[in-house]
Amino acid sequence: MSNSKKTFVFTLDELIYESYKLINNKDNVNRKSKSFIKYRDKKLEKRSNYIYKFADNINQSYIDRICYNDHNRKKNRILFISNNRKVFDDVFATIIDRKVMDVKGKVRYIIFMFAVLPSYRKLGNGRIGLKAYFDFIEKRNKRVEIILHSLKTSVEFYKKLGFNQIQVNFFLQKFEGYDDNDENFVIL
Repeated sequence: MSNSKKTFVFTLDELIYESYKLINNKDNVNRKSKSFIKYRDKKLEKRSNYIYKFADNINQSYIDRICYNDHNRKKNRILFISNNRKVFDDVFATIIDRKVMDVKGKVRYIIFMFAVLPSYRKLGNGRIGLKAYFDFIEKRNKRVEIILHSLKTSVEFYKKLGFNQIQVNFFLQKFEGYDDNDENFVIL
């Protein structure tokens, strides 16, 4: 994959909508129709199954937890990164995040997981995917902070992108349901 290609970030809801349109060979679909709602709900029930193929090196119970986790009625957001905006068929990475703070002058996100398909790893796609994500969350006139969970084996990758390892924050551990021994994670 070349840096000259435009990358796109889109939500799970957009992916479901576009796949439904493709399956039904339609340009537009009524999102309130019974058939679309049934299709969407079925896909949402099994959303972690789709994430597993990106994250073969992460414990499935952790993936289940972050895919279905609600905190104060706010769900974690599942995003995908692709090279094709129209078809959504060139998805090479996924991010599960949540906005945890948005105040005047600052917005903060927690990335619970960033994963690249195994066949796309070690080719620069992780860097490209994170750059697309940074562009996606960029807020004009606001400083953006990102707290990231990382496998210990990926720490050096994130440090090269400017992340710094931080001390374990017990408030964040409790807020996120994060266990220090869980998945060999490091917080950056």
